[in-house]
Amino acid sequence: SLQSLLVGLASDNDQSTKDDRQLAAEFLLSVYKPHDVDYIQGLFEKAHFYDILRSWYRREGQWTSLLETFVNDGDLEPKQLFANVEATLTQISSVNGMSVSEEARLIILDSVPLLLESGIPQTALLIDKYFPNDHEQVLDILGDGASSRRYAYLRSLLGPPAHEEGHNTPIREGGPSTMVAEELRKEYLKLLCHLEPSELIVGLEY
Repeated sequence: SLQSLLVGLASDNDQSTKDDRQLAAEFLLSVYKPHDVDYIQGLFEKAHFYDILRSWYRREGQWTSLLETFVNDGDLEPKQLFANVEATLTQISSVNGMSVSEEARLIILDSVPLLLESGIPQTALLIDKYFPNDHEQVLDILGDGASSRRYAYLRSLLGPPAHEEGHNTPIREGGPSTMVAEELRKEYLKLLCHLEPSELIVGLEY
């Protein structure tokens, strides 16, 4: 039966055929509606059939589930990851009285290690925009010994936009973030003195 075919496509653990199996499942779904959607959805989640799931979640307005598909998708390039995460958080905010739900916040905080690996400056700006009270918690994940990575995070929020070669800092408009605690501002200046002393005057004037 078509139901059995869908189950078989989603149950195969061969990652090399995942894209082809997902395309086949999409075709079947265009001509057949499964009678146990929750069961099939669970299988698709385990199979990482994210394209199908995203279509379903968008149609049903399940925005936090949509958010999870992006932070769990290891095949996304960093640019795609951050663009989709931000777009989804904006959507969640728009349907939630211009505030991001606690469920979405916890999804992002659980995903911070992945986000940091994908881009420290991008993560810093994302947190500053949607969860500015959590900067310290995110920095705790980097650890006290990761001074260069902590500096990269804080510089993205408090330093001048870096255009020179070697920096991969997204452009932040409007000057330094006003959402960073004083203690972290002091840490930024200490790290600036230690890691980029030649930039101290520029950093202080910014």
